[in-house]
Amino acid sequence: MELTTKPSFPELMKRAFEANPYHNYGSNYSATTLIMPPRITQLELRHNFEAKRDVESLFASFMGTAIHNHIERRLWVDKPEDLKIEWRLVDRLLDRKISGQPDIMSVNDRQIFDIKTTSVWTPFYTRKKGIASGVKLEWEQQLNIYAYLAELEFGFKFDELYVMTFYRDWSDKTPTPFKDYPESFSELLKVRVWSFEEQKAFVHDRLALHIEAESLPDDRLPHCTEEEVWAKGSTYAVVKKGAKRALRVFDTMAEAVKAQKRHPGTNIVTRHGQRVRCERYCDVAPFCSQYQGHLFRAKLQDAFKAKDVEKATNARGVVSKPMSIQQMRSAQIQRTGKKQNP
Repeated sequence: MELTTKPSFPELMKRAFEANPYHNYGSNYSATTLIMPPRITQLELRHNFEAKRDVESLFASFMGTAIHNHIERRLWVDKPEDLKIEWRLVDRLLDRKISGQPDIMSVNDRQIFDIKTTSVWTPFYTRKKGIASGVKLEWEQQLNIYAYLAELEFGFKFDELYVMTFYRDWSDKTPTPFKDYPESFSELLKVRVWSFEEQKAFVHDRLALHIEAESLPDDRLPHCTEEEVWAKGSTYAVVKKGAKRALRVFDTMAEAVKAQKRHPGTNIVTRHGQRVRCERYCDVAPFCSQYQGHLFRAKLQDAFKAKDVEKATNARGVVSKPMSIQQMRSAQIQRTGKKQNP
């Protein structure tokens, strides 16, 4: 992985960011990679030496590592024997070595803690999705993998799992931006504990997905889901010609077409939905056929005016289904007589 920086970025700091103390101790998959989409995992393995990463994107991770290291150094002072810090848990399953490394384990109290440096908005938006604890799904999955591996090693169930959050954007200023704003820059979130059977089935199923992906070519890897790419939906703005601001913004093209008919002299501008993970956080997006296909489709859709979309709209004004790339190419040729270059 090549790190890129701006010319003004200090070379000494670049070397600090390049140093990576992580070691997987020969495991094929860690708890973190098991919960990742198989497409990303395989592309990272295959294109690691080609991929580039901007050093600015590592700042949050770098800050999180610094917090981890500080807490762990403090805990090592007069550490009780039963307290395990960065303890590596290992198992073999389906002829693969899997591992997990919880930040902190209290064996006597049967507790596992994982430290997360995040935004105050993370639990807020998680709760808006109906998860009252504020614990993201992938956090819950990761902690339960740790609990599964810990039960195999120690012979008893770890029945208390916690995420210890540190909010990098917390402020004590008032008024707070939302209800239930954290009282401090850190809080303890309790994680739902699955049964051992649920934990084992989850690990088995995730590992099987990754193993299946190992033998697939890049363009046949299973697609990441909308949730996995952190997708934000497209919107459709009805804009007067020459105007900068939209008259109205709609969630569907059908609604925008109806509004355009009521407002002559307007255009429909598609504001393409974002795939936040792909655009900002995935180092292998340039090598991903799924994401590159998404970019091509968005570019092709921009070449069409509202009248082309209207043809794909049924009598009730509802778009029956999205046009395929081939359909859009055919429509482009019919309208202009010219083939649309990718």
